[in-house]
Amino acid sequence: MMNLESVQLVKCLVKNKDHESSHRLIEKNNYDLWCFLMREKHQIEIIESELCLWLCRSEFHLKEEIYHRAGKISKANKLLLRMYDNYGNFNNICRYTQEADSQAVKERLIKHLPKKIRQHNQFSIEVEEGYLVITGPHVQINLVKEEAFSIMDNL
Repeated sequence: MMNLESVQLVKCLVKNKDHESSHRLIEKNNYDLWCFLMREKHQIEIIESELCLWLCRSEFHLKEEIYHRAGKISKANKLLLRMYDNYGNFNNICRYTQEADSQAVKERLIKHLPKKIRQHNQFSIEVEEGYLVITGPHVQINLVKEEAFSIMDNL
């Protein structure tokens, strides 16, 4: 059982170069780098983004009444992929996904594992059920763009 009770995320609607759209849940601390990589490396356009809080099921139920007043609620899962080899090396990857997309994301994570890791079953995936509390639009602070500073000058 994973022990992190809540995480700030950004829920994004994205569109790829084939004009297919989907939602992604990105940890808020990694969002700026993720945006840069999506635009520059993968040519993925970010259509909209919303700030939200992921809560494990037990934490959500403890204060469910409060969370329902805080924003829109939807089910979302935390996936923890653990990989290891015969030499004691290991790596953990954590992804958040809407409940409906969990199986597809799980399969995609496994598909991207090195062939030897898959063949020797040297991995595990843990799924923790939880909830998203979507609080509103996410306004990205772009510290590398001039307009971010011009707003401060007008205050």
